Amino acid sequence: MMFKFKRIKKLLNTRIINKVLSDDKLFEKTVFDPRFTHKISKTKKALDAILNNPGVISRILSDEKIFAQMIANENRLNQILNNPDVLRRLLSDKRSLDQMITNEKCLNQILNNPDALRRLLSDKRSLDRILSDENLVEKILLNDRITNLIVKNSKISNRVFGNKYFLNRLMANSEALNKIFRDPRAKRQRNANLYLDVNEKIEQLSYSPPAFLVSFPRAGSNFIQNVLTETTGILSQSIYAPIDIEPNLILTFKSHSLSMEYLKDEVNRLVSPSISPSKLIILKRDPRDLMISFYEFVKRTKNIELSQESFLEETCYFFASNIDPTSSRKIYVKPMSISQAFKHHISNWFKKEHANSLLVKYENLTDTPETEFQKVFDFLELDCQLNKNIIDSKVSQYSSESHRPRARSYSWKSVQEEYSHIIEHVNRTLKDEINYLEYDV
Repeated sequence: MMFKFKRIKKLLNTRIINKVLSDDKLFEKTVFDPRFTHKISKTKKALDAILNNPGVISRILSDEKIFAQMIANENRLNQILNNPDVLRRLLSDKRSLDQMITNEKCLNQILNNPDALRRLLSDKRSLDRILSDENLVEKILLNDRITNLIVKNSKISNRVFGNKYFLNRLMANSEALNKIFRDPRAKRQRNANLYLDVNEKIEQLSYSPPAFLVSFPRAGSNFIQNVLTETTGILSQSIYAPIDIEPNLILTFKSHSLSMEYLKDEVNRLVSPSISPSKLIILKRDPRDLMISFYEFVKRTKNIELSQESFLEETCYFFASNIDPTSSRKIYVKPMSISQAFKHHISNWFKKEHANSLLVKYENLTDTPETEFQKVFDFLELDCQLNKNIIDSKVSQYSSESHRPRARSYSWKSVQEEYSHIIEHVNRTLKDEINYLEYDV
């Protein structure tokens, strides 16, 4: 039997549709024809007949094109999402689940449908599938509706916070962390799961974390911290950021302190008097790249006009770096210019010996990341290897203001005209420091 498709509208009633669905030959000749499928997807009565037929869903799901047509229409998609039995069957089928959550239009519809969203996250298979996909995890982390659902539903939060991949992504996303920690229930759940996971890793170390990553601002410390967190699954963070977990569960704190004495003062004020630096990673970068980046950073974050000629000598280091906004420091209490601060930094961290320390060169991190990061992993006694994809995702190719190449060695050479005053001042004023750090003048 062959249908004349110009008359198909007349055939779309429940009795005839059920007849079609119950006959294998008719099913093959109609439902698998794109013209018929398109008409069904636009006709509520026909679609209801299909959705309420226990056996037909699995047959439709066996053909990706047909299913794609079924979810392409917004009204029909909502009809599917609002049918609990149908949605349950779709979520239990791997192919339909993949199509639904990887189809941008369909996923957006789910995100806008509270009941469908709750069913999606309550289903173990679908939640595990989402948590295994980096792009989908990002959608969860950055979507307020999903975050709110996670923290309010204990079953969902137990699954989510028990997923190591999700925890790793969460720790590397400060915005999502802030959202999660607004809710005390989520904070307790997240801390409990994090403690069990991280404590197991930390118990294998011969030293007591945290270690400390010391650098001048804009030397690349955020880059290292992000890679460490992503690679190890153990949080590395700034000493100046709120500390929401036990300090001994943090792998490294980054600091822009100018000396060991100042670092100890910071630890006492910002972390805990009981914590002492067990290991030190001391990071260096070409001073010209560093100062250009610092200049851009201060202009952007302070929203002020700055003169290149006066930046190094007339800008207070503590104002520019914002490492002590409340002026609670006990050391270096007087204002200090950026050039003075840099000289103190080099004198105290590079010209003095420090036990259990590792010197890292930023340029090596960007030129030979696998080799240089492996040195960092070995120093911290971490049994892991660098994922090159993490490097690519953690650095921007260009500065937003000057289009200066980033994550590259000696990028200052490509902007000598634009930043001539800063480069000349650094070469002249910090010549000894450049030489000591073994960079070419």
